[in-house]
Order: sequence, then C-alpha cells, then structure tokens
Amino acid sequence: MKKEVELKGTIDCAFLENDSYVIVDYKLGHLDKTNKKLESYKNQLKLYKYALEKYTNIKVKECVLYSLVSGKTLILEF
Repeated sequence: MKKEVELKGTIDCAFLENDSYVIVDYKLGHLDKTNKKLESYKNQLKLYKYALEKYTNIKVKECVLYSLVSGKTLILEF
C-alpha cells in the first residue's frame, strides 16, 4: 500500500553556487551543537533538500542554519 504525505513549509533562502544549491534557514534563537531543537532543524532541512533536489533535479551541496540573534552559522552534516 502506497501512502501519500503532504508537507507544508517554506525554504527561507536557496541559491545556486557552482551548479549546486545551498539552502539557508534562518532561526531566531541561538545555535550550538547542544541545542535541543537541533535534531528537528536537521529533519526540516533534510526535507527541504529532498524536495528541492526532486523538484529541480539539481543537487543541494550544503544546508546552513543561521541565527538572526547571534549571527552564527551552523553547517549541517547529513
């Protein structure tokens, strides 16, 4: 049995860099590797990556979280 799932979300920023996409997701809180929400952020970006690659047939080379509060970036590894 095949199940269909509908997800709704908006990619904050995606841009092409050397024929691959970079996705940037802006967050209002502080970012560090001990952030309790980090796993949910990773799952969110994985879904964005999957959808963008499927829709455009262009590889996503990097997913980045950016804190608007601290100005810190966190590059996610999958």
